Amino acid sequence: QERHGFRMVAIGDPKQCQSIEAGQVIGLLEKGLGKVPSIESSMRQTNERAREIAGLLRQGGAEAVGKALDMKRQDGTAEIVAGGHNEVIARAAALWDERRKANADRPRFTLSISTPTNQDARAIGEAIRQRLLASGELGQSRMTLAAIDKNTGEHYAMPIATGEKIRLFSRTNAAMLDGGKGAIGDNGSILEITSIRDEGLVLRNDHGREGFVKWDTLADKESGRMRLAYGYAMTTNTAQGITTTEHIFVTPGGSQTTDGFKTYVSGSRHRERDYWLTSEGAERQEIAGRRPLGDPRPIREHDIWTNWTRNIARQPEKTNALDLVKISEEARRNAARAFLKGLAADEKREAAGLPADLSQRFARTQARASVQGGLTESIARAGEEK
Repeated sequence: QERHGFRMVAIGDPKQCQSIEAGQVIGLLEKGLGKVPSIESSMRQTNERAREIAGLLRQGGAEAVGKALDMKRQDGTAEIVAGGHNEVIARAAALWDERRKANADRPRFTLSISTPTNQDARAIGEAIRQRLLASGELGQSRMTLAAIDKNTGEHYAMPIATGEKIRLFSRTNAAMLDGGKGAIGDNGSILEITSIRDEGLVLRNDHGREGFVKWDTLADKESGRMRLAYGYAMTTNTAQGITTTEHIFVTPGGSQTTDGFKTYVSGSRHRERDYWLTSEGAERQEIAGRRPLGDPRPIREHDIWTNWTRNIARQPEKTNALDLVKISEEARRNAARAFLKGLAADEKREAAGLPADLSQRFARTQARASVQGGLTESIARAGEEK
């Protein structure tokens, strides 16, 4: 760098979802180069309190994350929904409806929803869609598509209507209505159906451009099913990089379905305000499952908030190349120490006129490891069967 005078700027966030590889590259640079100047604050949020909460989530750890959740609890933007999966889905759709109607007079207002899994994103999307159909905001369903989720391979029926918000699973080209051809969206893009034709769909993107997309373009090459999903909700992974006025983060399966990285992503998509919803039933079930059998203690509201904090404080970091080098080096040193220790014991026995037994002890250690490994597998299988 000194010789050529260049400057390298790396853009990424190792605290976001660990599947995003840019974060891993930056983590490697930090470990390899040592301390480097960095920008660790974001101005996405427009008020100081929202920025503080997002900063605490990025910081991570039980204390910081617990404070962030307490602040949201005080603000009334973190909610434990009575019931299970279906009740949380219904509450998410209702909250989405409430927030968009409360801001209907703001033309630049935007609202998004994220959730940990594709299945939950579809369930929330279907619940929102039913509300839009009931209010007459969607045209009558013109057809039902045989669709496929390219992330999970799951097949499902997907009724569509004009006004529908749909999500793409790949970069999609269209014949633009204003002339020319080009990409109307990419993987994760949310578009609106403005017209349904026999040959395909007319879609409008966020920039207001409309284009005609043929069925063949949308079809999965292997199954022939449409690579589409409803665009009212998305997974946390898909939500990375988006910014909306308000955001709703939903965990229908309880906070055990998320972690610190995902909560940081979904908890920082908003400019003004975000809402978190979790399932009381799922939280209670998880707490009860960790307690001893027959534990008579009641599960109180405080226990649920504590469990929520516990789950979103977890930060399961991926192992990178430098970590593997470190692990390998430690294993080499441990093996060398163990060998020298065994050799010293053999020399001591030899000095005492006793036969060396290093090979026998090594064989016993291998046999012990084999038995322990088999026992571990048996316990794991028993747990799965249970």
